[in-house]
Amino acid sequence: EMVLMGNPDATAITMRSLLANVAHVLGTTMLKGNASNPAITGVATATGVQTQVFANMASATWANFTSMIGKIEGLEWDGPQEFVMSASDNALLKSIAKGNYGSGFIVEDGYLDGRRVYVDGSLSSGDIFLGDWSNVIVGQWGGIELLVDPYTLATYGSVRVIVSLVCDIGIARPNTFVMRTAE
Repeated sequence: EMVLMGNPDATAITMRSLLANVAHVLGTTMLKGNASNPAITGVATATGVQTQVFANMASATWANFTSMIGKIEGLEWDGPQEFVMSASDNALLKSIAKGNYGSGFIVEDGYLDGRRVYVDGSLSSGDIFLGDWSNVIVGQWGGIELLVDPYTLATYGSVRVIVSLVCDIGIARPNTFVMRTAE
């Protein structure tokens, strides 16, 4: 009855939720890759992605990040260099002063040394990426497919919904990315 007469439209709410989940999984896979079959390469698993070692986020310094930036600055790229990190790291870096390197904090007003900082809810503390995201290529075959199966769970008065997206991810110039590692 809710599907037929509900307000707001239950079908639309469900569709928005399903599409948000697909986008979340795709974003996580672009960053971290996917080890299951079939294996999909993400920035963290691509050969040639550079790393910057700093062990403890709580003791991160401005020098850690300028070194990270220096590894890819000046390389050929098409788009801006941008950071992606967890919400907890973003909050932490807003409270760590630059120290001897100038006034202010490592992250200020959503930027770190003039580079935009984006927060991704799928990342854990310490997962920090910097790069030219135009070098992440998503090949998609077809659109998002939605199958509504009213039969499998009919005895429970439920409907099973299956959502699939057939795609692959490639990293065009992995050397234009750097990620933080603890060791």
